[in-house]
Amino acid sequence: MSRVTPMMKQYLTFKRKYSDCLILFRVGDFFELFGDDAKLGAKILGITLTARSGEPLAGVPAKAVDAYMTTLVKHGYKVAVVDQIEDASEAVGLVKRGVVRILTPGTLTESAMLNSNENNYIVSIFEKGKKYGLALADVSTGEFKVTHFIETAALEELLIELNRINPNECLVSEKHNLSDSIFETLENVMISKLEDYRFSFDSSYQLLNEHFMTKSLEGFGCEDKPLAVSAAGALLDYLMETQKSKLDNVRNMSLYSTKGYMVIDPTSFKSLELTKNTRDNSSKGTLIEILDKSCTPLGGRFIRRELHRPLVDVPKINERLDAVDEFVGNSFAREDMRSALKPIQDLERLASQISLRRANARDIISIKNSLKAIPTITKILQTLQSSASKRIVKEFHNLKSLITKIETAIKESPSATIKDGGIIKSKFNKELDDLREISEGGRKWIIQYELEEKTKTGIKALRVEYNRMLGYYIQVSKNYLNLVPENYVFKSELTSGKRYITSELKEYEAKILNAKDQINDLEYKLFCEIRDAVHNEIAKILINAEKIAELDCLTTFAEVSRNNAYVRPTVNSSVKISIKNGRHPVVEKMLLEEPFIPNDTTMDNKSDQILIITGPNMSGKSTYIRQVALIALLAQIGCFVPAEKATIGVVDRIFTRIGASDDISKGLSTFLVEMNETANILNNATKRSLIILDEIGRGTSTFDGVSIAWAVAEYIHNSEKLGAKTLFATHYHQLIDLDKYLDRVKNYSVQVKKKEDKILFLHKIVPGGTDKSYGIQVAKLSGMPDAVISRAKEILQFLEIQSSSEGDAIEDVKGPKADSIQTDLLGQVAAGSKTSGDNLKIMQSIFQQSTRDEKDRINEEIIEELKEISIENLTPLEALNKLNKIIDRIKNSHKKIK
Repeated sequence: MSRVTPMMKQYLTFKRKYSDCLILFRVGDFFELFGDDAKLGAKILGITLTARSGEPLAGVPAKAVDAYMTTLVKHGYKVAVVDQIEDASEAVGLVKRGVVRILTPGTLTESAMLNSNENNYIVSIFEKGKKYGLALADVSTGEFKVTHFIETAALEELLIELNRINPNECLVSEKHNLSDSIFETLENVMISKLEDYRFSFDSSYQLLNEHFMTKSLEGFGCEDKPLAVSAAGALLDYLMETQKSKLDNVRNMSLYSTKGYMVIDPTSFKSLELTKNTRDNSSKGTLIEILDKSCTPLGGRFIRRELHRPLVDVPKINERLDAVDEFVGNSFAREDMRSALKPIQDLERLASQISLRRANARDIISIKNSLKAIPTITKILQTLQSSASKRIVKEFHNLKSLITKIETAIKESPSATIKDGGIIKSKFNKELDDLREISEGGRKWIIQYELEEKTKTGIKALRVEYNRMLGYYIQVSKNYLNLVPENYVFKSELTSGKRYITSELKEYEAKILNAKDQINDLEYKLFCEIRDAVHNEIAKILINAEKIAELDCLTTFAEVSRNNAYVRPTVNSSVKISIKNGRHPVVEKMLLEEPFIPNDTTMDNKSDQILIITGPNMSGKSTYIRQVALIALLAQIGCFVPAEKATIGVVDRIFTRIGASDDISKGLSTFLVEMNETANILNNATKRSLIILDEIGRGTSTFDGVSIAWAVAEYIHNSEKLGAKTLFATHYHQLIDLDKYLDRVKNYSVQVKKKEDKILFLHKIVPGGTDKSYGIQVAKLSGMPDAVISRAKEILQFLEIQSSSEGDAIEDVKGPKADSIQTDLLGQVAAGSKTSGDNLKIMQSIFQQSTRDEKDRINEEIIEELKEISIENLTPLEALNKLNKIIDRIKNSHKKIK
């Protein structure tokens, strides 16, 4: 630009200070974006890009700015809102402006900007010597918590907790030395780097004490936890900076431990599809879709949090189950409670809006209407006997006086703005009533004045109207302009006539407008007094919100359990899992044309520790092993379970190794991803853990795969520190021989009914393994071309004949049949040979038959190729080249399988 205007100089000052933000700059009735911000904003928001003095410009109406800001933030950008901080009409020269707020993904507070059933967490991480302090907050609810990880597995514990929290933003020092695995866990999360001094323990300690008005942090349990204090101080400082307020909604800081919950690592959480499916990351087809039938946003968030942190404390689990049981059995109480809960609004987020001075009159009405439901709720609770119901009813606060004050003062359908009137009821304030009478009288005077002027002038088409530019004026149509009297002062011309004013009209206009201004000012003052009265009761309102959330969870679990024929599980401190006719809670709801086939499960650490599940693809192996994990999880969040009967000994961790996929971004192959996940299980599982293995070793050769799968099962069985209950679904039929050598291994398979060339999946898990994969039949069901199916059958028949005819020819091993030879060899592996040479010899023998079959297949292909050569049609040179290619192929192929 050739010349920078004073306003643009003002804008550039803000842009330099907040260079990492898009600047929304207030100009009159619009918020405008300039320069590169305008180009980006126009593209994201779908608004027109223009220019002023060659500078790109895009603007949005101030009254709709919230929706546009939300869109920018949800696209991953920070937004600094620069508003006018003085009345433009009173400004001398350039209007004063200031940053009134900075919006980031983790600092949104308005309900319209957020998902009502999910928390909007921001976290802060501080690391020192491979130990970590972690602070988390949800500004929209006022939640503020801290913890630390200082033990040997500190990093792993931090990663699991970050996955559980699922934040939208993370604060780190610009000089951080954090592990790459942290940022991999936070892959789609905004990382905000702060100056290193903001994590200083001394400044953090001082800031936290100032904010909470304390002399020490001993009352929060943080006095001797410097890493947690540093993380918390940086987080609070950042929140104050972005909110541009004292954060009155953050009223408490709580220290929490991750030890009291079942651990579900990120891989397992994802593969079990608890809140997001693996197809499009939506909630469709997930456990949360089945469970979250909550009546309030408070309950929805509570249920989601519980799904991330199942309990391991048996008394706490059973307290919740008792309450759910009572609601299941008492339909009247359940239905009445859910009816009472449904009108309740998001009290946590409304309370935050009050504390941040962002609430309008409609928010206060929502709080009032929500609080009015509490007497009905407590009345229902008083009829119930569970310890949870008795505890909750004692903790509710009856805020009758506040409800009365709001009802007396605020209109039931007030204006959405707080400075333009339309909020306060009549008869609440005498001064306001008097001003309204003047204003109302003014309108009557205007109507009378119009009638008098029509009579005086004879102008039938005369109207007294109002707009913001002219105030009150007289409008006369063209046909009557000749009758306009001399005392009418011309103001503007229209195609249909002209506009005039009179001294009398302007004098009365001043009275009317002055009354309106006074009304608006007084209504705003009275509104602020009511808002302050609500603010004084925020602590009690938030306690009520907590109890409502818990009640909503309990009644929702009861409703889901009743509607889906779930039963109460027996949860105890044993290590046994016993499920009769268990069902997959999600899959059973997705089957529309056929009933879900239930299955039994018995597992413990004494006789049924490892269940090997064999059977063809599509038969239901994966569904079965997942359903056991989901039933255990449901039991430990205090919900009934999809089964006829269930006993769950508390599980401390659920591990899964499910599916196979590359991680190209990290340079990891399918096999390496699989091995990393398996290693994590073997290194961290305990006797109380539940392991779900859906194939191991698919990303490598068959020989390697069987060997690794065998060794993994053996290690889980034999390791003294492990001994975890394990469900192992596999296509490696060799593993069914494990039960002959490992006492706590049991074989199960999925029943399949074969009729002629077709198979019917019965989805029933029965004792005993199977070595039949029915791969060709499954391929046929998938729509594979008939020619491929026919050829596959021919090849399979050939291989089976070859295997049978050479079954007694395995070298170095005695025995009449290949099956018995293989069994004997695997037995030797299970028992453990004395030397590595013996092991090598045994494993070579095990797979020699498969190697021989592979050589024969290649030889057959070459013979067929030779048969098709037409010598008479080849030149001598062509014949030699052909022969040379065949020789090379024989050499190369036999090298690969040696």
